[in-house]
Amino acid sequence: MAAGKYQESYSSRFSNCKYQVFLSFRGEDTRKNFTDHLYKALIQAGIHIFRDDDEIRRGENIDFELQKAIQQSKISIIVFSKDYASSRWCLDELVMIMERKRNEDCIVLPVFYDVDPSQVGRQTGSFAAAFVEHEKSFNEEMERVSGWRIALKEVADLAGMVLGDGYEAQFVQSIVEKVSKNLDRKLFHVPLHFIGRDPLVNYINSWLQDGSHDAAIAILYGIGGVGKTTIAKSVFNQNIHKFEGKSFLSNFRSKDIVCLQRQLLSDILKKTVEINDEDEGILKIKDALCCRRTLIVLDDVDKRDQFNKIIGMQNWLCKGSKIIVTTRNKGLFSANDIECVACKVEPLDKEKSLKLFSWNAFGQADPVDGFVEDSWRIVHHCNGLPLALGVMGSSLSGKGREIWESALQQMEVILNFEVQKVLRISYDFLDGDYPKNLFLDIACFFNGMDVDDAVRILDGLDKGARFGIDNLIDRCLVEINSDQRLWMHQLVRDMGREIARQESPKCQRIWHHGDAFTVLKGTTDAEKLRGLTIDMHALMEYHYAEVVCTDSMVCRKRRRLNFFQQWLSDFSDGGKLQTGQTSLFPILSTDAFRKMPDVKFLQLNYTNFHGSFEHFPKNLIWLCWHGVSWSSIPNHVCLEKLVVLDLSRSCLVDAWTGKPILFAHGSFNVVVYVFDEEEKLRWFHEDKWLIQNEFVDNFSFKISSSPPAHRICGFNLFISCVTSAYRGFSYVDIEIRNNTSGRSLRRLASVFSVGYARGVREIQSLSHMKLGVGDPTFDNGDDVSISMRPHDPAIQVKAIGVQWLHEEEGKDEVINAKVEIASRIFRNYYCGFHGKSTDGKIVFLEIASRIFRTSH
Repeated sequence: MAAGKYQESYSSRFSNCKYQVFLSFRGEDTRKNFTDHLYKALIQAGIHIFRDDDEIRRGENIDFELQKAIQQSKISIIVFSKDYASSRWCLDELVMIMERKRNEDCIVLPVFYDVDPSQVGRQTGSFAAAFVEHEKSFNEEMERVSGWRIALKEVADLAGMVLGDGYEAQFVQSIVEKVSKNLDRKLFHVPLHFIGRDPLVNYINSWLQDGSHDAAIAILYGIGGVGKTTIAKSVFNQNIHKFEGKSFLSNFRSKDIVCLQRQLLSDILKKTVEINDEDEGILKIKDALCCRRTLIVLDDVDKRDQFNKIIGMQNWLCKGSKIIVTTRNKGLFSANDIECVACKVEPLDKEKSLKLFSWNAFGQADPVDGFVEDSWRIVHHCNGLPLALGVMGSSLSGKGREIWESALQQMEVILNFEVQKVLRISYDFLDGDYPKNLFLDIACFFNGMDVDDAVRILDGLDKGARFGIDNLIDRCLVEINSDQRLWMHQLVRDMGREIARQESPKCQRIWHHGDAFTVLKGTTDAEKLRGLTIDMHALMEYHYAEVVCTDSMVCRKRRRLNFFQQWLSDFSDGGKLQTGQTSLFPILSTDAFRKMPDVKFLQLNYTNFHGSFEHFPKNLIWLCWHGVSWSSIPNHVCLEKLVVLDLSRSCLVDAWTGKPILFAHGSFNVVVYVFDEEEKLRWFHEDKWLIQNEFVDNFSFKISSSPPAHRICGFNLFISCVTSAYRGFSYVDIEIRNNTSGRSLRRLASVFSVGYARGVREIQSLSHMKLGVGDPTFDNGDDVSISMRPHDPAIQVKAIGVQWLHEEEGKDEVINAKVEIASRIFRNYYCGFHGKSTDGKIVFLEIASRIFRTSH
């Protein structure tokens, strides 16, 4: 805050200054030696100087021009040499300078070149001799001479710089550094209220001053609008005087490389340099950087080749040079590529966010009375992004309650244009359609989902989702949080959704519950629909003041929030609807599905439909339908291309009725987490299972009691595993050997396909596998052995069980009762996966229940 105030007062003090430094000296003493060296050093430091033999044109009134130059200079440097006092011109300049200092408090820096300050103040030595001559020459102007004496005494009392017996070169450099500091050379504007960034600025300042003689690079990365450029400007301003060469190349990604090369050379060499092409620029930059310590900031670099054409190889740089790069691309440099310091610029915490917003909105550190709650709403919406906090605060500064209310309503629906423009840059610079579609899909549908689950879904559409997500992470568009879930900054997510809305004529992504409800009512076209998500519970409780039912259903108007909360609470437990209560919600027509033939993602939580499911989408990759009211899945619901199925909180009693729905190759796999003994699957006593409770290496048995006129067409295989803390996707290799015929069947079973949950004591897997062409046959009386090997040593097989499935000769129909075993636990599962192995031989649906106790 103090720095900000100083910056403001300083700039107002010297707002009319034409020169940064006025250089006063005795020409005959120092013009061709010390003063000339000092002048050149100040010029090389980028300081604009007035020097009489350079600035005053011949024939003009020197007194007037000198007085004007003194008045228009920020700092006056007075070089005192032995014969300085012998020049009345020098003494008149000194009087003007000190008079301005008395009246305007300007900066005066006395430099004692080959005299002592006491000689100047007391007018002894050569200064005494000079005044003897002045008193003779100006005996009628003694008041003028007295003024010279007073000025000399005053300037000698100031904190100046004394050469003494030191080295001139070092002395000149120390003067340049002091002038730079006194000028407060903030070449770049830093906001007056620069809040919450001091620790990072201090860290980078420390890195710049660490005394290392090796060239080094610091990367500031983070999402757009988080403050990377402002931090770089602050650091640059504070350290510019410590380097021989310095350059700040702003808006790097949007500028031509040759233009950037010219600017860099001009900044470093202090002169205009002509460059015809990139290759010529690279060679000239190499020559310029190798012989001088430089501080260079490359702001908003997006690609590595951009960096290479400016800085090139790290060994080009002179020892002690420092490069600061700001970027939204964390992967700009690989770990073994260039030694660099990587600093992630995080959003502000809530308290600092409120302070920044308050300074912009109210001109003070806290909200004014009556606006505290609204201020917190905006702070939560901006989620620590300084750009958004500043824009929102400034736009509401001095506005009344009515404008605030309107802004708050608009904020929830429309992202501020200025904020969106900055954030969208990261999206626009993604390479190709795939990463852009991936980003939009996550923003609209998968933000907050377990990353493994999201990868499985997205891989079902286009392979390479994990690589694509890593690219988005490098671009600071997506993160994986501590719970291993995909996470987007709220404003980045909103930016993605706004882009999806704008592109809806080409590819529709419907994430807003109200828009989704309109589509499902069948009143809008959905031919280009890629995905849709709706939660009727959330829609009715939070958004809509009307319950609209289709067909002949009754339309009832309800009050918005209070009524719905009361209405829903009559049928809820702790604010959450119980299974079976979805009939409270509007019933829609299945005709809506006719208009969405190619939809890939559907989330239909707590929705009811009536009619035939004949036209239910057949290309679905992900179907999430919490609270589905069916007792069984309709036959027309095609799940062949489905990768993930989530029917939590449903009313399913039997998953399938009539002819079972078998997936390709007739295989699926059910996985259940067990948290205590009461939660184990209890259905073995109902069916004829062969069980080995203490599995060691293999399980051997003889097939018996095959029904007459039925052959074995497949089997259900149960596996119980114990595990240490493990997370990820793992398989068990299974070999079922017919020792009678000597042939073996090899399969994989997934035992841990979703994220590890704390407290899990046991993992149970149920696999249904249908024998196919080329598989060994199994008949009554055959000796069979089953062996299995987990892929991960953290998983240990505890027990296994097998149940043979039969069908009548000549028919391709599995006895329904055998498949219904899976159906009985189907309604409890959390998520299902349908996938295919690389060799095309194994296709499976995996069904997982995270916690039985919450899957009502």
